[in-house]
Amino acid sequence: MPAAIRYQLLHRTVSALLIAEQFNAVAAVMIVQSFSPTDRWFEDFEAFARLFGAAVSAGQLVRLGEFNGTPLYVGWCKGDQRFRG
Repeated sequence: MPAAIRYQLLHRTVSALLIAEQFNAVAAVMIVQSFSPTDRWFEDFEAFARLFGAAVSAGQLVRLGEFNGTPLYVGWCKGDQRFRG
């Protein structure tokens, strides 16, 4: 287990699960939209996914598992640099 997992990843993932449950969605999805040209912090996202035994890559949606009957997917997408604030 990594020494530290970013709380933002945990918080946003649990939020996705709770909202999916609230709206009776067939799945929960947590996507990180990165505007970094170098994919800064992608390693943290990889470490988070490894906690669930998953391997991730940018631009791919990956299933982490099922929680209370709801499939959970995560992904990393690259935002267009024109919209970088």
